[in-house]
Amino acid sequence: MKVSFEVAYDQGTASLKEDEEITNFPFFGVIDGVSGIYHPNDGPMMFSGMSGGQMVCHEIQLAVLNAKKTNTVLEVIEEASRVVRHRTKKKGIPFDHTELMPGASFVLAKIGADETEIIQSGDCFAIVLFSAGEIVVTPNKLYKHDALLHEAVEKLMLKHRRDRVKMWQEFIPIFSAMKRRHTNNPSLAEGFGLLNGQDALQKLLWKHEFATKSISTMVFFSDGFVPFEKTVCEKRLGKRFLEVYAEEGLTGILERTRRAEKEKRAKSHIDHSEATAIVVKISH
Repeated sequence: MKVSFEVAYDQGTASLKEDEEITNFPFFGVIDGVSGIYHPNDGPMMFSGMSGGQMVCHEIQLAVLNAKKTNTVLEVIEEASRVVRHRTKKKGIPFDHTELMPGASFVLAKIGADETEIIQSGDCFAIVLFSAGEIVVTPNKLYKHDALLHEAVEKLMLKHRRDRVKMWQEFIPIFSAMKRRHTNNPSLAEGFGLLNGQDALQKLLWKHEFATKSISTMVFFSDGFVPFEKTVCEKRLGKRFLEVYAEEGLTGILERTRRAEKEKRAKSHIDHSEATAIVVKISH
């Protein structure tokens, strides 16, 4: 078995780098860190010089680096969650206010000789292309939550005549209430998993194992790599992503996303989102 990979990253117009990639064989994946909610003018709560989102990414990366050969992806995620929980508690952040807690969406795979394990949470994605042509794609578990946020931002941008400062002032309480209600809440349709130290994440993980010999290609990417509206149907998303990748590569996919973002800039909270993608190819 031979494994090769390529990575694409662009910070967009995000003020902080809070995406990270994992390319430590046998582990591959993408992490999308999220700091506790803050006003852009104030900046996030810091953890030893890192934003909350950066800290969570760092702890997941450390858990991967320190993993034993026998550790599963779930065990790696559980270790990262344990450390994040400890660091969050030390800051005095109340666990009933999830909007203040740092966290991360992620997708992480471990390629074994016989089985490949993939675990996903939030709005990081995996596309698995099998040698026989079948495609498996993870769902966007934040879609319903984010759809509500997108609607609120559009209305406020219109109300405040594209003034993002005024939009954020009115949006933050709305954002906070939604995130507090939906984060790691499996009882709601809008509920989504976020690695932030809460045990409830376990109930919202997408977990699958596939025969390694059946896999041709795996793609892992953060939500910023494709337009939000394209993630509503995972089957169409996976098929189209692979088609464009075959013709234009990761650069072409990202350029298409940037053009789509430019068209909607007047209704969005940001010009260009941070974006990360990894393509892993397995030769047998």
